[in-house]
Amino acid sequence: MIAGGSMSGGGALDGVVVDLVARPMVVGVDVAFRHDGVGPDSNHVIAVAVDGELYAVLPSASGAVQSLQLPSTIGDGGHRVEALPLRGESRRVPDMHGVAYGRRAFLRWPPSASADLDAYLIFANGGSGAVGYAEPIAVVDRVDVRRDWFQAGSGTGDGRLTVGGNWSGGRVNAAFTVETADGTFRHNVGGAWSSWEAISQGVPTLLDFGVVAIFEDAAASYGAKSFVVRVGPDVEWNSPELAEGAWLFSVKGRDAAGNTSAALTELAVPIIHRPDPVRGLEVVFDPAATESVELSWTLPADDDLAAIEVYSNFSNTFGRLGGRIIEDAPWVTLGAASSGYAFVPPVDGVWRFLVRTRDEAGRVSDSIEWVEIDTAGLPSGVRLNVPEQVIVTPAAAGSFVVSWRYRFAGGEDVEHFEVRVYGGALVGTVEAGGGALGSYSLIAAGPYAVPTSFVVAAMTASGEQVLSLVVEGAPDSVPPAMSEPLEGVAN
Repeated sequence: MIAGGSMSGGGALDGVVVDLVARPMVVGVDVAFRHDGVGPDSNHVIAVAVDGELYAVLPSASGAVQSLQLPSTIGDGGHRVEALPLRGESRRVPDMHGVAYGRRAFLRWPPSASADLDAYLIFANGGSGAVGYAEPIAVVDRVDVRRDWFQAGSGTGDGRLTVGGNWSGGRVNAAFTVETADGTFRHNVGGAWSSWEAISQGVPTLLDFGVVAIFEDAAASYGAKSFVVRVGPDVEWNSPELAEGAWLFSVKGRDAAGNTSAALTELAVPIIHRPDPVRGLEVVFDPAATESVELSWTLPADDDLAAIEVYSNFSNTFGRLGGRIIEDAPWVTLGAASSGYAFVPPVDGVWRFLVRTRDEAGRVSDSIEWVEIDTAGLPSGVRLNVPEQVIVTPAAAGSFVVSWRYRFAGGEDVEHFEVRVYGGALVGTVEAGGGALGSYSLIAAGPYAVPTSFVVAAMTASGEQVLSLVVEGAPDSVPPAMSEPLEGVAN
């Protein structure tokens, strides 16, 4: 289940989807959920996806249980069902193939009835071709109690049992029994039958070797009943992140002597990645160039890219720059091999960009960074960048150390840097060095008595400047405390 939204004051503005349940029926699957944390007049819809593909969009019934039926055409086997709250004004549903969970496989199989079963071996094909059975890709041998909620058991009465815990005994693959009669119970988890004990409703009861049972109903509900407790190697496996491809999996059982069973029928699990994002996104403004704004980036290694999408804060409809990047549609769409884009800005101002990749299936990457450039902020021909990664740390006697980094690509006109108290006096200057990325620092001698904000200016020889973000530091002029006396002996 996925639920998300913007946060404000510790609460989700879009609420959360809870109690998501999928129940197989004679025909299809019934899915139910509840959208909590929003008012009855909220303008939300719920996007339901199956295995990452959008299936339906429903109006939100705030606080009420909602349901829909998936058809039998989704196929037999395990499926991932997600419900995501979206605001009604959303223009598109996000890609729900995911980045982490969508790149993994989860397998589950029935437990072996063999008492000497020692482990399960996982085999796969690596994303293409036939499954390789020479070596398993994983060995599942952790012995644990099979979690089983609300067992009905067999016999008389309608009492239910929940079983859990963590196995603390030796290696085993067995089915034990909990028996009830007239409000009492016994078990054989320890190998022999225990004495009869009274049933306490809802109280976790420790059996043997870490097995915990909870009798969910009143003691009178348990007549002559029996419940199965299974302990053995885990019968499920969650893979690490996998490469994109048509994966096939199978499982074999291995006993304590090293004998292996026949393989289970191979299972196909398609692993679908969203395309990876571009890296190293940069923008350069050179008024002397024919195309004065130039974007560049490094392409990911994905082999199924179909296009590169550039988003900006320039509205093609209104012909002007806005404050935010418009993400409803790309500003420019380029070929899959494009690693840059240059253009003449139709208007001057602060241009902002982000770049996404799109694969052949239409999935779009995340955006890990965005860049901006002010085409009106500097005199023609002057090239400066913004000092970045400004850090203010306290030093002795109430002083500060101000440190920063500067990228010279596109900002070669920098001659020196000035560190200033924000809105106040000059603290000091540092000469610019060279190289692709320079690191600098300056001591702002104290004592400063209160938290103080600093700004770093990149300066040209003629006095033009570009300012960094404003960063605040808290002074520390209090020395550490020591306690007397000093003691010692000859050793």
